[in-house]
Amino acid sequence: MTLRAYTFILIFSPFLLLGQTKPTETYDQNYQDKWTYFELEDTLEVKIWDHTGGGGCGTRAFASLTLVITADNDTIRILDLCNTSDDYEPGEIISVTPAKKPSFQVTLPAFFVEDTVSGEIRNTPSDIQILRTAYGKLLKHETTTPNT
Repeated sequence: MTLRAYTFILIFSPFLLLGQTKPTETYDQNYQDKWTYFELEDTLEVKIWDHTGGGGCGTRAFASLTLVITADNDTIRILDLCNTSDDYEPGEIISVTPAKKPSFQVTLPAFFVEDTVSGEIRNTPSDIQILRTAYGKLLKHETTTPNT
């Protein structure tokens, strides 16, 4: 490259960057404040829609985050304290027993999506649209194998 080409690039490079936009953030970090907590009254049979295991338990409390569909076709969020298992599949039928919301801080899995057109960082639709949230204990149904 000649000195003339380098000079052109140095002079005009700021103008080349003018048309580019930096991704903006429309991520609401307080989205969990909008969730409506309720206590389960009885054990529920539910269908798993989505599940993310918690980060572990020890000096900090973590909970898994599971989106489930109830028998009434209601989609709710279940938080299971210290559940680190990822062994739940979409469509799987499980039971959820009631649990009390702890009085201490619980760390939950957090998610975001990037808009491929605008580059904006946004909350996932389920974090914004599914507000009903309860603490519960996820229980897998026992499977029996026939004797052969």
